Amino acid sequence: LPGSSSTGSTGSTGIGTTDKVKEYCDLISWIAANPAIAGAPGIITGAGGSSSSSTVPAWCRWSSTGKNQTEPDDDVHAAMLKFASALVLEADADLILAIQPSTGTSCTSYWLWLLVELLCGSSTFDDSQSRSVTAAAHAASDMLLRSVVESLPSSPAHADALGSALEQLLSLAARSSSSGSSEESDDEQEAEAGLPAPCQAVLTTLRFLTAASSSPQVQQLLVSFCHRNITPADAQGQGQTLPASLLVPVLKELAPVVRRSSDSLAASGLPTVSESWIRRSMALEPVSSFPEAAALEALGVVLACFSGGQVAPSGNQPASGSHTDSEMHMLVGLLKHQVARQTAMAAAKRSGGSDPAAGASAAADSGAVYEARRLVTELQLVAVLHCRSSLGHAEWHAILQSAQSVLSDTAHSLQQRVRSMSSALKSAATSILPGPSGAAAAEPSGIVALRLLQRLADKRLLEQHPALPGLLEGLRQALNGAVAGSSGRGAAGHLGLEEAAARLAAAILQVQVQEEHKETEFVEASTSLRRGVLQAVLFVGAMESCAHAAGHQGMDLLVSWPHRALFWRALSAAAGAAAAEQLPGNWSDDLVSAAGAVDAALQGMDSGLDCVDAGLSLVLAQRAQGLDAATYQLLLHPQLLSRLTLVSDGSEGEGGLPEYDGSDPAAYLAAIGVRPRLVEQLISSAGGKRAYMVAWCLLLAHVMSLPSDCEAARVLGQAVREVSELISALLDFLLGSLPLAAAARSQGAAAAHRVMGHAPADVADELRRIGFPKAGAAHKEAARMLYGAVLRALPASARTWFGDLRDRSMAAAVEAYTAAVESPSLLAAEIAHIQSQGPAYTSDKFSVRAAPGSREIVAVMEVEDNAKLELVVRLPACTPLRPAEAECRRKVGVTDTKLRKWLLSISAFLRNQNRGVADAIALWKRNIDKEFEGVDACIICYSVIASTNGQLPKLQCRTCSVRYHPACLYKWFKSSGKSQCVHCQSPW
Repeated sequence: LPGSSSTGSTGSTGIGTTDKVKEYCDLISWIAANPAIAGAPGIITGAGGSSSSSTVPAWCRWSSTGKNQTEPDDDVHAAMLKFASALVLEADADLILAIQPSTGTSCTSYWLWLLVELLCGSSTFDDSQSRSVTAAAHAASDMLLRSVVESLPSSPAHADALGSALEQLLSLAARSSSSGSSEESDDEQEAEAGLPAPCQAVLTTLRFLTAASSSPQVQQLLVSFCHRNITPADAQGQGQTLPASLLVPVLKELAPVVRRSSDSLAASGLPTVSESWIRRSMALEPVSSFPEAAALEALGVVLACFSGGQVAPSGNQPASGSHTDSEMHMLVGLLKHQVARQTAMAAAKRSGGSDPAAGASAAADSGAVYEARRLVTELQLVAVLHCRSSLGHAEWHAILQSAQSVLSDTAHSLQQRVRSMSSALKSAATSILPGPSGAAAAEPSGIVALRLLQRLADKRLLEQHPALPGLLEGLRQALNGAVAGSSGRGAAGHLGLEEAAARLAAAILQVQVQEEHKETEFVEASTSLRRGVLQAVLFVGAMESCAHAAGHQGMDLLVSWPHRALFWRALSAAAGAAAAEQLPGNWSDDLVSAAGAVDAALQGMDSGLDCVDAGLSLVLAQRAQGLDAATYQLLLHPQLLSRLTLVSDGSEGEGGLPEYDGSDPAAYLAAIGVRPRLVEQLISSAGGKRAYMVAWCLLLAHVMSLPSDCEAARVLGQAVREVSELISALLDFLLGSLPLAAAARSQGAAAAHRVMGHAPADVADELRRIGFPKAGAAHKEAARMLYGAVLRALPASARTWFGDLRDRSMAAAVEAYTAAVESPSLLAAEIAHIQSQGPAYTSDKFSVRAAPGSREIVAVMEVEDNAKLELVVRLPACTPLRPAEAECRRKVGVTDTKLRKWLLSISAFLRNQNRGVADAIALWKRNIDKEFEGVDACIICYSVIASTNGQLPKLQCRTCSVRYHPACLYKWFKSSGKSQCVHCQSPW
């Protein structure tokens, strides 16, 4: 096929004309009728005669198994599937739709024939063997379906043809499912993957159509399809031909669409289906008592009829959830029928007793038991979504008891998985570490194992190490391992139970937010559910941390975990509901309680993690399914934000900050106490722009939440100052999101300030208000907030960046924006601080005052009797991008040499330190006091007291006896390249 190496092009490939496309379609038609290759599977070779002689496409004459009776020839089938894919991709789907039929062929036979071949043909392959073939077939079928959907408004015949094809495929799928002999699976994804090709083709097409169901034509097509193919033959529910294995996934796709309005619901006939299966389920024993296959099947079909509902304000229909009064009445009856036994189980568990009817199902397969529990939990969810106004006290009591029980089990099962994953990490680290004298190494602690494996993964050494396969297998077993009392067959289904538990908790919390129930039981249940949801979120984050330590292969393993995406999304919705301010109880207390419980569990298993590590792993994850946004709000809470770094007052030791040689910024930041998971994103945006911005939002919010005189805040600020490339990269990154042009067009700083906003009182609160900076307006607003936070928390670093800008037009725009938007609030805060804290600096011989109009701070010091020294610090209009200027207006009693040294000292502090003018003046006064006490200044920085750590000159030259600050002398040695005394040049 000419040009088949590219996709989506037309004309230049030699296939982009209607005549050429028609010739290729005729060629495929001839191949389909050729007896020489009639043994290959698929619609192309499924016909026994010429397809052009009949208006029925060849694929309609498949055998009941979905393949020809003859043994398939995979090579021929793969070649034909590649040919059909290339035809659609190269010729353009719109061109195929426009082909006029040959004699005796329906107008839709070509495109419909190709579409179903692509849908069904790719399903007969093992993706691991023919990944490129199936990928091309999926791309071609998507393109063709998209063109068909877009053509429906102008081509009603296409809707009729597609609906007819779906019906015939469904009929073939029903025969294939009925005759299939594959073992049933508890996991829906595995069960669907095992369906015959026609079944998968139906589901693929339905998913595509439901995604496009905002189109009236598509919605009408789906409603008609439901009415003709899903509704039983009579009102008593007799005549249903689809097996449950196919009916459940089909209903899950159709129900959200047909329940959008009462009109579409009535036209679809879906209530007839749901009521039929409700009656069938009520005629059987409750699944929690006797989890037999027939009872599980019936309840599963009922729940599929109500898929897709969401909590809506009281009195309104739930989103995607219209229903009839008869359905609601029968649902309440079904709930009463099913939950009686479930309530007894939950009550017995909460009271610490034994299940009163445990013997009835003791012999039942544990997979069926967990499937029964999942279905009952989903039934309770459907009741809350659709008919909560009809529920009585007994029903609500049962639902609340069950929700708390199943959520508690969810948190416990996640905790067990974290324990197993941590054990796998420690076992792998043990095999990597060398033992004494060739003996096996002792098992390291959790923190050592995490750091070792993560360091190896970062350097891409772990993926080549022989310990990796065993580590991945250990993680796989930890993820899929059954919880206590379940079999391996029930493990995957148990994650489905966790998803149902999270969705039920979210629904109950949303109901409480909207309706504000005052009953004691409801209030207590809401508090319990909120704490349970928070614990589950943090345990999921711990799982992410363990998987991340195993490198990208460990993360791929977690991402491919069955049900993982569904559970993550359900837990994200629950976490969002748990954060609502309208819920009863104290949010901070519940968060502290949940975090404390998770910390105790992680410490007890020696995982090397805490709840902040867990939160960071989620908030910085690439595929967190919404949990990143929920966890972002948790980490901005003061209780967790204060623990973001591990920097302490004693982190410096005797010699000051760890010295930074410029070679490894990650190791330097980790050495002062910044968590490694956070460091990864701070040093580079290569891991994703979103994660990069989130990491800096959290760090700056943490720094600004610390007290101004806190040693940890000073250490962090100085460390970031040392690694100057960090702030430079961050501010370069933020420039694209700043409204520089708007500031340039504004008329005056005051006008721009009114337009752009003002500094927030609390950065963390403002970031919580803005929300997760994923994209759009939230991203831009967070960028502006982040820029302002850098100016407030790290002004010296911002000055260095601004001074290094080489683009003059960009520098002018940045200066104008800063002077208009950020500087007014910064200046006001500085002046207000001086005015409020002035008395603290004032004594008989020293006073400080501020002059807001001239942006000046004046300090007056009495050196001797009637001899005063007046220091004036003038702040620039674009504070802090340009340094403040210091001058002495009155200098009575002080020599010019000493005065010049003092001015150099305070100027250096104002230029290089992330502190305010008040701190600079206080340091200046302390230096003068010490000089008058006879302490010599360090001749490198011209100060007696070091501005970085407040130390006096300690290191003394053995030749000239001049003393230096240790940090100043180290920097001198480093910059000069030699170890000599600055004063006498003697070797040190």
